[in-house]
Amino acid sequence: MLLAAALKCLTQHGLRAAQEAHDRAERAFLAGERANCDWWLGVCRMLDRRLANGLCERFEARTTP
Repeated sequence: MLLAAALKCLTQHGLRAAQEAHDRAERAFLAGERANCDWWLGVCRMLDRRLANGLCERFEARTTP
């Protein structure tokens, strides 16, 4: 399922697909939508692992007391 979503995102957004998935994951995180955040983070990871890892680090920094 993630592969299909990543390919769809790529066809819709071209070279900006990873950034689009990153932005959607971040919006979901800020809205408290954990499942949606994880989904978009997975899509981002398939397209650009470094971008996704950077976002994970930011999420951890925000949630760690």
